[in-house]
Amino acid sequence: MALVEAKIEHTVRGIEETLRQVLERRGVSREELVSALERLQEGFSLLSQRWVLPVMIVLLLGGEQRFSSLKRTLGIGSRVLTDKLKALERAGLVVRRVEPGPPISTWYSLTPRGREMALLAIPLLYRAAATPTTPADG
Repeated sequence: MALVEAKIEHTVRGIEETLRQVLERRGVSREELVSALERLQEGFSLLSQRWVLPVMIVLLLGGEQRFSSLKRTLGIGSRVLTDKLKALERAGLVVRRVEPGPPISTWYSLTPRGREMALLAIPLLYRAAATPTTPADG
């Protein structure tokens, strides 16, 4: 686990340094900040939905998967899985491929952007799980 912690710390320091350099080299206008926050909100809104990250992680680790395999692996209902896959497809994170039958089979895989998002989510999930929750000061 020390290796994972070290990699996460290295990544966080790199992000901090990049952000500092961007802010020093060019001022960020209020409009640019608001626009960036709106884009972040859209992404976090989708990623924070139940089942979205598990679907992405299964596709990341297992590669292209049939609908039935995703359903079985996740233990999720067809309707919920369909809704999440459609949302991920609309966001450009998942691609759907239909293989003519009989029987017809539907396959799903991450797009390059979806793969990046899933990879970036892993350290966040790891850190959240490793950080003990404490009651708010008050």
